[in-house]
Amino acid sequence: MRIVWIDFEGIDGSGKTSISVRLARRLRTLGFKVHHVREHGEFRSRLVQGIRTLTRDAESILLSPETELLLNAAREAQLIAEEIRPALARGEIVLTDRGLHSHRIVAQDVRGLARAATSPVVRFASGGLWPDAVLVVDVDPDVARLRKRLGKIRERRLGTSGRKGLQGLRLSRLMRDGLLRQAAAEPRRWHVLGNTWRSIEDAEQQALWTIAPLLGIDPVPPGAPESPPALPAGRSLDEWATGLFDVARQLVSRDAGLATLLVAGLADPRAEAIRADALPSQAPVVAWSVSGMNTAEAWHIRRRAAAEAPYQVARSLTGLEEADAWRWRENLSDLVPDQILHTLSGLEDARAHGLRYRLWDAAPEEGLRSLGGLSDARSWSFRFRALRRGRCSALAESLSGLDFEVAWDLRGRMADEFPLSVLRSVRRLADPRAWKVRSRMAECAPRQVLESITGLDSPEARRFREDLGRDYSEETLGSLAGIDTADAWELRERLLEAAPAGILSSLQGFGRRPDAVSLAERALACGGGSLRILRKGAVFHLVKSRQAAAEVILT
Repeated sequence: MRIVWIDFEGIDGSGKTSISVRLARRLRTLGFKVHHVREHGEFRSRLVQGIRTLTRDAESILLSPETELLLNAAREAQLIAEEIRPALARGEIVLTDRGLHSHRIVAQDVRGLARAATSPVVRFASGGLWPDAVLVVDVDPDVARLRKRLGKIRERRLGTSGRKGLQGLRLSRLMRDGLLRQAAAEPRRWHVLGNTWRSIEDAEQQALWTIAPLLGIDPVPPGAPESPPALPAGRSLDEWATGLFDVARQLVSRDAGLATLLVAGLADPRAEAIRADALPSQAPVVAWSVSGMNTAEAWHIRRRAAAEAPYQVARSLTGLEEADAWRWRENLSDLVPDQILHTLSGLEDARAHGLRYRLWDAAPEEGLRSLGGLSDARSWSFRFRALRRGRCSALAESLSGLDFEVAWDLRGRMADEFPLSVLRSVRRLADPRAWKVRSRMAECAPRQVLESITGLDSPEARRFREDLGRDYSEETLGSLAGIDTADAWELRERLLEAAPAGILSSLQGFGRRPDAVSLAERALACGGGSLRILRKGAVFHLVKSRQAAAEVILT
């Protein structure tokens, strides 16, 4: 029987959209009429896109799991009615990029809803129509996360985050496990396409090879098999860091962008060599990768990349206060005013406020965000100027770390409209009102609650770590950064095997202390097969200034 509806499923960053779009174009060259429901990034349907925008909005964090499922089911029901059924009736092949299968898995495996509750909703939304074939694009979550970051860098979407992304790697891992279980249970209709180490061309070819028999076309050769790099094994921090550079060197010829991200922010000759090789083809990524760096090599990269990548070059100035940085800000201010404002975060001198004043109308939200932690009179004048236009999430974020009555009054007025931004604004605050904000958000935004208590050591903070540590052990450990108490070290020991990446995050600020170095080496021994953990180990070992890598530490 000829297949007419092919659905691509996978975690964010798996490549399912890119592969499905390329496959649609390939099938058209073979004479098929193809309808891809999201070929150009957004759904054609205004209703479908509207629901997607609502469920992706980070400020929709308070959506209950039941509401999320019902909204996603409504979106898919509308898509089936408005696009999929009509296209099938016209005799076209339909390609979809994530659908009811993923929404059911998120509802059950991630949000914890019972199958008895989710199955009727999903069946009703389908209207009895299901994909004829499902291709699960399977990717290691570490690599998927890096690919997502690459996409944001190249598409100039840095600083944006959807609601699902707030769940971090936990969502990706649980969703991946659920998809693979479903594929194993239904192998005739579900097919797994490994895409961790394939090129996009080979992944497209593998997809065509998979569905060719079902479409009745002549057999085609499969895509080249995956060829993973050799991952290192080490004992000392220096050996593990050398291993990271070896992996990046293996990757630079086939994925220079990914290799660049692995060494981002590292001031080491081996990292410099990789950036030099990548710069001709990956100027935006390489420019971003030197964010916060004040080395001769970083300034050389900015000069080379400025014409092609002014957005990324501007953003790379974050945290820099040298004379050269101010000259670059002036030179790029008319081209990318939003990014220049972004680089002023935490700066309250006359030059910073002068740029804010001049560029404010071009990007007021970035101007507001750059005021986080600032409490001088000029900063408050900017906030009140923005308030006259109406409340916004950036205004809430501008209050980050401020423990004044006027700040609490503003938070209270925005708590229902912008709950996530208000939560972010109480980072490191121990006021009783901050704990009330965290308590309200603990169930729907546990990761962000733990981030907000980073460095806090109090009975309330310990209670949150205890309550959330089982499901969010990595974030719990990360919130211990800089805490040097017996309880903190005991918790690090207890969660070492469960969350080695969190161990490395928690050791920020301990420098070369022997106990910290020993624990970091044990964490790498537990999880050194992960690119993310390898990178965290290299950052702990090589980055001397936390500020220098503030933008590029990939969590």
